Amino acid sequence: MATFYAEVFNQEWCEKILAKLRPYSDTLNAWVVSEYQDESRLLRGQALQDAQAWTAGKSLGDLDYQFLAASQDLDKRDFQKRLEAEEQAKQILAEANRILIEANQKANRRIRIGIMVLVVTLVAAALAGLWATRRIKESWKVNELNQIRALCLYNTLQGGAADVINKCEKAVALAPNYKRGYYQDARGIARAMMDDKEGAIADFQAYIAWKNASKRKSPQDKQDILVRQKWINTLRAGKNPITAEEIKKLLK
Repeated sequence: MATFYAEVFNQEWCEKILAKLRPYSDTLNAWVVSEYQDESRLLRGQALQDAQAWTAGKSLGDLDYQFLAASQDLDKRDFQKRLEAEEQAKQILAEANRILIEANQKANRRIRIGIMVLVVTLVAAALAGLWATRRIKESWKVNELNQIRALCLYNTLQGGAADVINKCEKAVALAPNYKRGYYQDARGIARAMMDDKEGAIADFQAYIAWKNASKRKSPQDKQDILVRQKWINTLRAGKNPITAEEIKKLLK
């Protein structure tokens, strides 16, 4: 019996040590909390490469391998999207070159028209390439912001608001104007947990304004607005609205 307990406690100790050493521990936990559904919590790019390098030569649990496999699959899909965008731009440029050759073979009276078509096509090709690149960069940025917000919110609800408030601030600072209220909501929760009532009220008001800016609000949107307004009223009364019950709801 003593040997059995020694093995169990030794295993638990090893798991705790491994959790501390994992460079992706926070994102893994957040992914698990989302019931393995939120792809914004998975690793990408350099973060994934660093994690793979760290795992080399280590014997990890099934959850680690499942998380890394899901991250690698998502990273491959992102890479494939980039390749498709580049291929589309190449096809457009190839078509523009074809039009140029045909235009040069036509009679002089049609040269101007051919040149105009070429210019328009080239401009469209360039714009299409720029648009595709911009969309990819925006997608990367949104994914990064969602990961930061997830870490901010998850750690805040676990009692570590002070440790991640800088990440919450970073997400708000980098967020595009049209979606800043979404990230301010997570920061507002962190501020409330840190007893920064005025800051939390300002963030929740920004979140409500962001929701109200939408012409079509779902029943969930309306419910979220009511909840934030209730939180604001509680803060103005000098109390913290993020109770244990609210934390359970937010973790669902």
